[in-house]
Amino acid sequence: MTDTTPPSGDEPRAVWVFPPERPRRGRTVVITILVLVAVAVAVGVLLFFVNRPDATPQPAPTTPSASPTATPTSLPSVLPSPTETVVQSPTPTPTKPPVDDAVEGFAAQIEPRLNDARTGLDIVADESDSSLALEVVRDLQNDVQVMSEMEPPVSISKGWHSGLADYRSALSTLREVLADGGNRASALSAARVALDNMFDVIGR
Repeated sequence: MTDTTPPSGDEPRAVWVFPPERPRRGRTVVITILVLVAVAVAVGVLLFFVNRPDATPQPAPTTPSASPTATPTSLPSVLPSPTETVVQSPTPTPTKPPVDDAVEGFAAQIEPRLNDARTGLDIVADESDSSLALEVVRDLQNDVQVMSEMEPPVSISKGWHSGLADYRSALSTLREVLADGGNRASALSAARVALDNMFDVIGR
């Protein structure tokens, strides 16, 4: 309050003098900031309590179910009978017949002439000249005559004489075919078969 003395002649008066009002804008800004801060703090506290790890509800523990008891499988009451093992007896090895010394001796004498006969028939088969082939056949017939004079053992006598007769007959047929100039293949084949039978008789 300011005491102002009026001019003389007037009574003194008390006059209230107020300072000029300051602008309130700054106060409003401060209040607004405080309110925003308070709201932010409140929101932060709320979010803190809402997002607490302890606040997450834990699942209720589940009671483990009883595992099924395995049912033992029943063993077969009947056991398989053991299989019988069949033991086969070894196959007997055929024994060679005893060697006839007489047949072996005769074969040793006659085999060279039979080998010559086989060679002679091969020559006849390859010889294109019929006259030369006829000479070879004549030599073979002479050997047949010599072999017929050799007496075989009794055990092969029948087979030897029969085989020698067939061979002599085949040579005669072959000689006739060559003399006529015919096809010698069939007659030559028959002579070779007869000669092979003679080898069989002596066991060669």
